[in-house]
Amino acid sequence: SSARPRPASAAADPDALDAIALAQEWRLAGDELPVLQRLRSVVRHPARVKAWSAERTDRDSYLVVFREPAGTPAYAFEVDLETGQVLTTPETVDRLTEMRVREESASQLQLIASAR
Repeated sequence: SSARPRPASAAADPDALDAIALAQEWRLAGDELPVLQRLRSVVRHPARVKAWSAERTDRDSYLVVFREPAGTPAYAFEVDLETGQVLTTPETVDRLTEMRVREESASQLQLIASAR
C-alpha cells in the first residue's frame, strides 16, 4: 500500500534533514548570508527544528517549509538532493530580499551615524 507522504520527522527520514540543511544554507542571488542567518533578523531562533518541515515530493526532491511563529508567512523551498539545487517561490524571494534591504539600510544608517 502506498501511504500518502507526510512531513518528515528527523528520526524517520534522514534525507529530510539533508533537504532542510540545504535550504538553510541556500543564498539568495547577491546575498552574502545564507537563509538561516537572514531569518535571524525576524525570528529569534530560526534553527528550531519545529519551525522546519520537509515533505518528499519526488524520489530525490523535498518541499522544505519554514514557518515560525504561527501566523507569520511561510518560506518555501523545493530541494533536489541529487543535484543540490534549491528553488524558492517568488514570495520567499521577495521576503528574503526585503529582509536584506532592510538590514543593509540599517547598517548604512549606523555607519553614517558613527562617522559624525
